Amino acid sequence: EPLWTHAFLYISIINLLTSCVGNMLMTTFPFYILDLGGDIIMVGLVSGLYAFFALMMRPIAGWYLDNISRKSIFILSIAVLAVLPLIYIFIPVLAAVMVMRCFHGFVWSAASTASNTNAFDIIPRSRFGEGIGYFGLTNSVATAIAPAIGLVIMQQLGFDILFTSAAF
Repeated sequence: EPLWTHAFLYISIINLLTSCVGNMLMTTFPFYILDLGGDIIMVGLVSGLYAFFALMMRPIAGWYLDNISRKSIFILSIAVLAVLPLIYIFIPVLAAVMVMRCFHGFVWSAASTASNTNAFDIIPRSRFGEGIGYFGLTNSVATAIAPAIGLVIMQQLGFDILFTSAAF
């Protein structure tokens, strides 16, 4: 059975890009909080809230994926995830950014859960181990390259370009 179908390539590329955005922003967001006038405690709070809301979304996303529609949850969460970084440009108020970061964690968790679930459905059972290995490689590549890309964009071009790049 073919592994490298259009659907598998599509879901793998989407997963690579979403993981890149997540890693870019995870690395650079503490600097953004400091730039907005927050302190180290605020950085930790925002990071913790992001992770907490991402964790809380996993079972909710799982239920929706099993009971509603895997494809629609995937498309909706990816679409929202693409818009969210742009919002940071227009609400440079620390309290509002904290709320948006919680929502961002929620949506990122839904998108990554939906991406994984859809990939598992696409991979042929006879090549499942191989397919999961390649699909998982997209996360590893993103983890390896995205923090550096994010830091370079932030340092050379600023936060507005960083958030615009993340949305793109």
